[in-house]
Amino acid sequence: SSFVSITFTKANGEERQLTTNPKQIGEVLGTGTACKDPAVFRIVDVKLNQWRSFRAERVISIKANGTTTQFTQEA
Repeated sequence: SSFVSITFTKANGEERQLTTNPKQIGEVLGTGTACKDPAVFRIVDVKLNQWRSFRAERVISIKANGTTTQFTQEA
């Protein structure tokens, strides 16, 4: 599998970049209540070995296999 770099805007307005392995799966521990919102992504930041979540509309760019895809924010 290959690593993917994702840049997104955090809820507080800060920009965050993380690296993940899309094939890495595991259980997200938390409240025990599953999120039913399909626009929320939960992934492991492999550099920190911690789960992160973010909304799809906050993604700025995704880099995979040497190709970067930029996203624009609609007003």
